[in-house]
Amino acid sequence: MRSYEDCRKRIRSFDKVIRGAAMRGIKSSAVNVLGDSQRNIKAHDSIATAQLINSGKTKSSMSGQYVDVIYNVIQAFFVEFGRKAGKIPPYEPILQWVHKRGIAATYTKSGRKRSSGARYAYTSLKTRKTHKVSNYWKQATSAAIAIAKSIGKRGTPAKPFLHPALRSNETKTLSLVKQEIDKTIQSYGK
Repeated sequence: MRSYEDCRKRIRSFDKVIRGAAMRGIKSSAVNVLGDSQRNIKAHDSIATAQLINSGKTKSSMSGQYVDVIYNVIQAFFVEFGRKAGKIPPYEPILQWVHKRGIAATYTKSGRKRSSGARYAYTSLKTRKTHKVSNYWKQATSAAIAIAKSIGKRGTPAKPFLHPALRSNETKTLSLVKQEIDKTIQSYGK
């Protein structure tokens, strides 16, 4: 038999216990949202350099009252919402994409891929050192600049990945939170 004081302490701590259970359900739901959003990125074929898909993570707030699902690269915004025509984007991230996709690769007449060995050289004005530049990288840079200009002129369509994942997990979130709270209530009385 429990004492009266013990019962009062348990009732006072019940609020914290229930909040903890709800947060466990929310955290597991955030992991589900992250997984679904990564599957959406794959489904949209939005993987170029894998920076976007690898930057996804869940982060609890300092207060412990909510959990964020975060994609910590600038491309996430432009993939989710698209890009309006207007300003030309920087070409360096596009150069990585061109290189990853092999768009600027040069081939011989027999269809073999040429090596990306150095064929040209330039001298840096700052360091006075001679650097070799391959024909491949010149072509890749040209392709990246052309693509950047096209994006600046036409924009890019939106390929939402995070909002659909969040919407599809709304009912799952409620059931996970309810399940965690039910488990906690059942074990709390013992």
